Amino acid sequence: SIAMLFGAAAIVGMIVSVFNGVSRTFIGAFCDKFGSSASMLLSNGAAILSGLFLLVATFTGSTALMVLGLISTGITYGCAMSMNAVVVREQFGSKNYPSNFSVVTLSGIPSSIIGPYVSGVLQDASNGGYTTTFIAMIVFSLIAAAMLCGILLIRKKAKK
Repeated sequence: SIAMLFGAAAIVGMIVSVFNGVSRTFIGAFCDKFGSSASMLLSNGAAILSGLFLLVATFTGSTALMVLGLISTGITYGCAMSMNAVVVREQFGSKNYPSNFSVVTLSGIPSSIIGPYVSGVLQDASNGGYTTTFIAMIVFSLIAAAMLCGILLIRKKAKK
């Protein structure tokens, strides 16, 4: 329905799925080369950009910005799933990895229920538009960025 809002073909909505899959390989290679901290920052940056692109597209009616926002959203989804695997191994090691990873992926259940519900409530609050949803994406991504920076600072201090 986001694609419909901007008058683009419905096929444009599939961009999220394509970039979700493509980004999993990319972020894995990126993580191997630059480490998990840089990868998490990249993922979080993509999340912030997705909200910003989509919000600006809402006000300008720009299909190009909407497409960039959907690409960034797909990248964010793919990065999150790949980074879950990395963080579980880094934090808990190889012992019991399958069980630990399974527990981490359970976070997808409440987010799959709560996310669309909150998005629907926000859409209703903005008379059917997506502006409040895109603002929420930006706000939650900024909160996650602040939390990530805090975690990275704690890790850095712990290594000293």
